[in-house]
Order: sequence, then C-alpha cells, then structure tokens
Amino acid sequence: ITIWIVIELLCRESRVSVIKVRLYCAAYGFLGLCPAYAAVVAFLHGIVYHLCDREQDKFAVDGWWFEGAFSLTTGYPYIGMADGQIVHNLDNPLIERAQEYMLNMKVNDLPVPKSERSWQVTPSDIANGKTLFYPVGVYALYPYNNIIQDFGDMEDVMFVPMPKCTHADEHYLPAIVEGFSIIKGAKNPEGVGAYLNCAMANRDSEVAKEIGKRQAFEEHGWTQEQYDMYELVRDMTRCNSLFNRVHSKITVLSYFMVAL
Repeated sequence: ITIWIVIELLCRESRVSVIKVRLYCAAYGFLGLCPAYAAVVAFLHGIVYHLCDREQDKFAVDGWWFEGAFSLTTGYPYIGMADGQIVHNLDNPLIERAQEYMLNMKVNDLPVPKSERSWQVTPSDIANGKTLFYPVGVYALYPYNNIIQDFGDMEDVMFVPMPKCTHADEHYLPAIVEGFSIIKGAKNPEGVGAYLNCAMANRDSEVAKEIGKRQAFEEHGWTQEQYDMYELVRDMTRCNSLFNRVHSKITVLSYFMVAL
C-alpha cells in the first residue's frame, strides 16, 4: 500500500520521478515483496508507454549496452559454460522472454532509433528530458571520460542497477572478469609480479578505498545518495554476477542513467 501511495504522489510530479521510483523499487527489492507486484509493474510500464512519443522524439532508452545487459538479467548468458563445455542458451525460455520483451519495445518505438541517427547515441537527451534511461557503465560518471557532462549537472543525475528479471530466481547483474596473465617467455616476470602485488594491495587497502571515496565527492562531484547507490550495486553484483562471454565490454556495473 505504501508503494502505491508513493507512486501516486510522484505521478503528479515529473515523469522521471515516477521512473526513478520504479528503479529504486527494483534495486531494493521492494516490488518483489509487494503482493501487488504484477499490478505495480503493469502500472509503471503504462507510464513509460504514455511518456514516450516518437513524433516528439521522446524515447525510453538509448545507449549501446542495453540489449546485452538486459538479457543477462535472466541469469543466463548467450554463450556460457556447463560441465566444462561451452554451451549456448539461445533457446532458454528466459532469454526468449527477454528477446520478446525487447522486440515489443521496438514495435512500440520505445528505444531510440539509432539507425535513423547515423548510428549515433545521444546522451544529452537525458539532460533535456527526451530520453528516460541510458544504460552504461559507471565509468561514464567520472569527469575524465568526458561523458558525464552530456547527462547534465552531476547533482541532477542518478543511477541504479539493471532491473531484476521478473522470472529469474535472483537479481542478476552483468559483470566482467578482470585479470592478468604473464606471457610465456616473458623477459620480466618479476616486474609483472611486482605490478600485480601493487594492484592487489590497492584493491584490498582501506586507505585506497577512502581516497577513492574522497575523490568521488571532491573531484567527481558525486552526492552521498549516488555513492550509497554505487556501493549497493557493487555488493549486489558480487552476490549475483553474470558473465557474458560474447559482449565482454559490458562493465562490472551497468546502470540505468536517470535525469531527475
């Protein structure tokens, strides 16, 4: 009941506030605990359909990584491993559901038609209110990547994890494996070892983590709300990571970008 009240109140405000509630509910699992889950999802889907209008260039989603990341929320990669063998999951019922869902999105003109825009993405449409979501890695929120400014002022941007697949057993999130290898016959294996020791020390150092947190606020302009969500999604990703061996460029954290 509380969720319904919040949604109804936010429906009287900006359209993105409504979508933000949908994504926060997905992130924290509130909808999964709600007896009216199906009704809530249907209601919010209706909001998205109502807000998008091809004639006014208003769409639900833009970016390059949506399809792959969305499919991974099923808990099955297109290509995976089973019993030491490489297998495909293209005929998995959950992947079929995800593909049908994305097909329906396309039929209803919800994704930005990149083919009509010289295959260019338009992250600035988040700032001007023409696009609701922009799936991208957390790297886009660092100023040195020259992307964040396209979304608008940092304090006006929020991100959340990819939504949970309604039929999956867990809230799976796309991730990649980061690792290093020493080439056979390398002339300086000791140097590689020293570098890896530094990398692991940085990974496990509380001092390094504190420096990173301070940079997020002082250099990147993050808010406490954004940093808390960043920590939450990292924890969620560690619990239920899904590795895609086809789209290896999907980053450890894939978010929906939301303009408030």
